[in-house]
Amino acid sequence: VPHSDIKSKYLNCDVYISTSSKEAFPLPFIESMAIGKPVVASNIPIHEEIIKESQGGEIYELGNIEDFVDKVTKVINNKIKYTQKSKEYAKKWNYENLGRLLIQKYSKLLEK
Repeated sequence: VPHSDIKSKYLNCDVYISTSSKEAFPLPFIESMAIGKPVVASNIPIHEEIIKESQGGEIYELGNIEDFVDKVTKVINNKIKYTQKSKEYAKKWNYENLGRLLIQKYSKLLEK
């Protein structure tokens, strides 16, 4: 998707869904939250961290279709609450904060 089209794609969805099994930092996740889209994401550590802090969506167990459907349904049925939380959380992110977080994450990986 060309970068110029990203905002319109987010605007046309009801919920942002991430099925990633690995990710350093999910920028699209934050971009969708900035537009006010609630999130349903797999239970990888970075997703869990963001959802726990933001309360802007729900985490489902990767590979568990029933749990996935339950979480999407929950988010759609409570969309106003999740939308507000998503927008509030995304406001704190800018490129400086993202850069700082990525450096911290990569530094931890390099220590292993």
